[in-house]
Amino acid sequence: MAKTLAAAIMILTICTLGSLHAALIDNGGGLVYDTDRNITWYVPNLGPMTWSQAVSWVAGLSVSNANVNNVTGWRLPSALNQDGTGPCDGYDCSESEMGHLYYTELGNTAQERLANKGPFANLRKGNYWTALEWASFSGNAWAFGFEFGLQGFADKTLAVSFFAMAVHDGDIGASVPEHVAVDIRLWNRRNPMTYRTRGILPVSILSTEDFDAPDLIDQRSLTFGATGHEKSLAFCDPRPKDVNRDGSKDDLICYFYIDKARFKCGNAVGVLKGETFDGTPIEGKDFARILSCK
Repeated sequence: MAKTLAAAIMILTICTLGSLHAALIDNGGGLVYDTDRNITWYVPNLGPMTWSQAVSWVAGLSVSNANVNNVTGWRLPSALNQDGTGPCDGYDCSESEMGHLYYTELGNTAQERLANKGPFANLRKGNYWTALEWASFSGNAWAFGFEFGLQGFADKTLAVSFFAMAVHDGDIGASVPEHVAVDIRLWNRRNPMTYRTRGILPVSILSTEDFDAPDLIDQRSLTFGATGHEKSLAFCDPRPKDVNRDGSKDDLICYFYIDKARFKCGNAVGVLKGETFDGTPIEGKDFARILSCK
């Protein structure tokens, strides 16, 4: 039975048109960030490999590696559902990490040929190994087919049409952003917010001796929310303020739509991202207290 399903996964072929989901952000260098799951994908141009070879590859990737900005902690994708249940066996398994990518982010349809690779230039029309071994037989491991969207288990020794991609928790960018100090609800230390409201939330970006926020930041680039990629900007105050009370009115205050910031119960940090006029990425974080969660 295991060999039969393995063969079924192997014979999957090409793809159908889907729409690219806005939650995928191309960070360059083969790194793609999924804001829905808060994970970064790395899909290099690799040849076919067995499950053991895939495990060895991702283990080597987690040693200091210039191809991924020397970031450690990479792993093979999980076949389990987001809530830890499963794994789902068959088509429409959209809760696993690769299933979510295939169906939700890339918008592909089960049992139809994959056409939409989105920003993944090296995505193969084949099967990709997960980190999960099959509980009933240690000689098999779970895989996901990027041809027709089938998730199932296969013989670990198979290599033809089997590949590997890596995933990392969080946003692994192509360049390290410059840290800026931000203050959410600058007049309230507890930073309360009701995520269901349609109001606006003030966030100040503080200047330092070496960083003049109003003059250097491209306000049009600012995003703010649970991950920092949410396009929630309402407007920025045209006049700088002295938020940090250092005697200089050099702090930038911007306002963001709370409902577009995509906060939810369990979030504890608000993240602001953007760029300076010369293209340098910036990032700042502050404590956030989410209300109305009971």
